[in-house]
Amino acid sequence: MLRLVLEKTLNSLIANDSIKLGSLEGNTIALHVLELDLSLYFVCINARIYALEAQQQKPDVDIRVSKSVFLSLFQGKSLKHLLDDEAVEIIGNVKTAQA
Repeated sequence: MLRLVLEKTLNSLIANDSIKLGSLEGNTIALHVLELDLSLYFVCINARIYALEAQQQKPDVDIRVSKSVFLSLFQGKSLKHLLDDEAVEIIGNVKTAQA
């Protein structure tokens, strides 16, 4: 359910030009929320984001966050601020994670 809600919300924001995929096109981003045992994979293709629960190939970037960091994103905290505070672990292409 969460996967579908995130996918629909992100694609609505893309459709309204609130967010732009830009350099994310063609990339796969893995998001892991450690305490929730939640792993989602976001595939960016054709100006859309697809949220998957499993991925066969290695993602371009692997992002690991705590539950509190994950929730703070929904409360409006900027990813840049969280990156500056080193609250986010990034494995892979850091530029993709910051896009």
